[in-house]
Amino acid sequence: MRPPLRLLFTLFSIVIFITGCSSTPSQMSTNGESVTNIQKRAELLSKITSWKIKGKIAFITPEERNSASLFWDNFANGQKLNLTTYLGINVLQLHSLNNTHTIELDGEKYTDTNLNNLITSLTNLTLPTEALTHWIKAIPYLDDDDIKYSKNQLPLSLTSLYNNREWLITYSSYKPALILDQQTYVQLPYKIKVKSEDLTINIVIKNWTI
Repeated sequence: MRPPLRLLFTLFSIVIFITGCSSTPSQMSTNGESVTNIQKRAELLSKITSWKIKGKIAFITPEERNSASLFWDNFANGQKLNLTTYLGINVLQLHSLNNTHTIELDGEKYTDTNLNNLITSLTNLTLPTEALTHWIKAIPYLDDDDIKYSKNQLPLSLTSLYNNREWLITYSSYKPALILDQQTYVQLPYKIKVKSEDLTINIVIKNWTI
């Protein structure tokens, strides 16, 4: 019998709901160019595979609502992801390198070459793990992903058929981030909602590092 989602958060004494995080937008530099064109923005961000985010994440199902602090370090051949409670206690660690994925949970380690299967076996959840590395930047993962844009040419929502499930991703806040090696500014999302069937994932990002 697979353990329920609550085993990921057994150290939570109370349920914390995600709320908006306020921060001051980055200041534009006179030496940096701001990328606003839809195609150029997507092309630029699709080439960037090394980035870090800090923030909060919430998993909401009809039965449970759980949240944690999020640190996600994505790099060319792997990633590191940590979930911690509001007390700073680590409840989940993911380390991926060269398509081998290891999750440390409750003192035990689980390894698989298929991250989707590994997460599903531990949580009963179907998560869009590969696609999220693109959706987190508000760019499509599949060629036929449907994107709706705002008047300022930033994605408002993205609909995708990923792993035979329809996913709706909505973006409600953007701020400029500097790509240091190119001295270029690009708008990145800070509030993201990912929804499919009875699962909702809310992500509030406090800080982007590219």
